[in-house]
Amino acid sequence: MAGKGRGGVGGGLGKGGAEALPNSINIPFTTAFTPDGTLDSSVIFCNKGKIVTVIGSCKNNQASEFATKLVRSEYSYVCTLHGGIEVLRKTGLLISK
Repeated sequence: MAGKGRGGVGGGLGKGGAEALPNSINIPFTTAFTPDGTLDSSVIFCNKGKIVTVIGSCKNNQASEFATKLVRSEYSYVCTLHGGIEVLRKTGLLISK
């Protein structure tokens, strides 16, 4: 799930894309990259230069992998949400997509 707020964009991995933050851009990890592992530039190219917050699950390392690939693809402002999507579920902020 990619959350877009205050000039930022987030990339996410929650429940196959079924959950999202309001006004977010959902970028599932499984479709963000080409078969050779490079970033599909059409996915978030228009958001280059914005803050990208990757929201994954604390149960696997996909958020970290996704963030690393974004940095290697020259996205400068990339961070991951500590505690992952599980933290957001407790807040009631997520919506179904």
